[in-house]
Amino acid sequence: MNYGDFPIEETIHVFFTTRAFATGIPGTLSAATVAVYEDITSTPIETSIAVTETLNSIAGLNAVPIVAIAASGYEVGKNYHVVIEAGTVDSVSVVGEVVAYFSIGRSAAAVDLAQSTDGLGAIKTDTAAVKVATDKLTFTVANQLDTNPLSWSGGLIPAQGVTGVPEVDVTHHTAGISPTPATTGVPDVNTVEFLDTAVVLSNGLPDINVEDWLGTIVTAATAGRPDVNTAALDDNTNAAAVLSDKLQDGVIGTADSGSTTTIVDAARSEADDRWNGSMIVITSGASAGQARIITEFVASTDTITFAPAVTTNLGTETYVIIPQAGVDVQSWLGTEGAMSAPNALVSGAVEADVVSWLGTAAAAPTVAGVPEVDVTHMAGGVQTVTDLKDFADAGYDPGTNKVQGVVLVDTTTTNTDVRGTDSAALASVVGALNDAASADEVTSSDTLVQYVKQLINILAGAPGVVTLKAAAAPASGVSLSEMIRAIYDDTNSLDGTKVPQTLNLTASGNIGIDWANVENPTTALDLSATDIQLVDTATAVTNEVTADITKIGGSSTAADKLEEGGEALAIGTVNDASATTTDFIITLTGDTVDSTDDHYNGRIITFTTGILLQQSTDILDYTGSTKSVNVTALTEAPGNGDQFVIS
Repeated sequence: MNYGDFPIEETIHVFFTTRAFATGIPGTLSAATVAVYEDITSTPIETSIAVTETLNSIAGLNAVPIVAIAASGYEVGKNYHVVIEAGTVDSVSVVGEVVAYFSIGRSAAAVDLAQSTDGLGAIKTDTAAVKVATDKLTFTVANQLDTNPLSWSGGLIPAQGVTGVPEVDVTHHTAGISPTPATTGVPDVNTVEFLDTAVVLSNGLPDINVEDWLGTIVTAATAGRPDVNTAALDDNTNAAAVLSDKLQDGVIGTADSGSTTTIVDAARSEADDRWNGSMIVITSGASAGQARIITEFVASTDTITFAPAVTTNLGTETYVIIPQAGVDVQSWLGTEGAMSAPNALVSGAVEADVVSWLGTAAAAPTVAGVPEVDVTHMAGGVQTVTDLKDFADAGYDPGTNKVQGVVLVDTTTTNTDVRGTDSAALASVVGALNDAASADEVTSSDTLVQYVKQLINILAGAPGVVTLKAAAAPASGVSLSEMIRAIYDDTNSLDGTKVPQTLNLTASGNIGIDWANVENPTTALDLSATDIQLVDTATAVTNEVTADITKIGGSSTAADKLEEGGEALAIGTVNDASATTTDFIITLTGDTVDSTDDHYNGRIITFTTGILLQQSTDILDYTGSTKSVNVTALTEAPGNGDQFVIS
């Protein structure tokens, strides 16, 4: 291979290929050295030059450097051949193979290049002068030369009406006289070609096919829509990264039909409940901009159900689903009536180990696992709670004249002789009782006094008490004896092992239930059909019970995540009598409103009271000095004092 002409004192890098004689396929050269012969001589000027075999692990590719310096015998104006003097390919000798030839200083150009003489010297001088001149050029915009024209086609350029914009009087365009402009100062342009390609119009506008953007070929995942890679939002690269992470699992769709709480889209092929807890934002139609929480997705009917309802029935509007991560506040706080507790919980119930409540440590429970609860209100009233306490108290309280919530009124009068105002008359009656007939069975011939005597005998247990008849329910013709026997039978059935039955008196003297004599104290008692009347005599109680949730569904990790999610929430009220649908001032409950601008940007604010109850929107901007937020427009302006949650 001819490597051409080189100046003296150069190193020539020779690459050559060795092949197997039998197949012609490149083969590995082994134990090879080369020699260099000058012109037609029998003795080489250099020998035993080492060869790099199998270069870059490629079989058959070899390289050898030839250092053509005068000290090694190389001369200007001579030809040289490189010959293999030792080596084999597949065990077959390749000695004598010529792999390259070159010359030293035989061309005028090579001599000029080496000696800087004749034309090359002049070219070097001119090139240096050009470099000096071009170094004075400036480029404010890459690849665009800065110019300051003073004249155009031999005429002085007029003063500029706008700095940096030359005054141009266009009289011709594409070799034709320019038409009179339809708008003063705006030339009429009829473009028929662009970059030698005929222009195609759509609705009077030229079609443009952008193939490159800032030197990069434009790609399009969707035909007609160039791919855009947004690296920053408002110069904030972290905002773009967060938005990308949040939206990459979301979807954009168009409804086939819907209502104020549902959307049906046949394009939704995900699994049941795939979008539960995510946020859906309506992006077109009368409900555009309204965001709601998805409560259910049914794959078989392609139906998305959300809450609360939007303001207008949906039909074929477009929408965006934003995956929701974190706590579903609407469901958790119970402010969304159409939703239950999160599906991840067991049967909608939260297993909680409460150690504090509203920032106060929980009181130690009297019974393990049962929190101490101090109920101060019921149905919004304090008195009802007090009445319930009185009803539950065991026994009678002489200080308040109450037994089981019933108020007792003392209407007795003092009588020291137990005989009334007519002692003689009372004495005669008592005497008559003593003289009454025998205490046998009462007959129709007995006097009233005899009836009374029978009653006294029965109540006092005196001799002559009649034998009690069989029990009978109260009715016309049923005797007192039969009714007393019925009462005895009923009370005796409370405990067949004890006759008679007794009430327990506690050490304080209060009448109550002897729980030690209750056989199954844990057995539930159904009072659903019992009408319990309470007397409202409650007083305020200040004790509280707090609980610390350490596990949810048996998982402490889930409780930790719930705690972290709850700490991220902010509860507050609107503090602005002049609030609008997009701007209002806020105050947080239990927290200090942050004074840093943009602190709440991107968060979701959900109203829990007022005209905007259950409506959510996103915070676009927050001004720390005024504590005011700017949000995506709500359907109405919030009222002063309306409550909300920021998630």
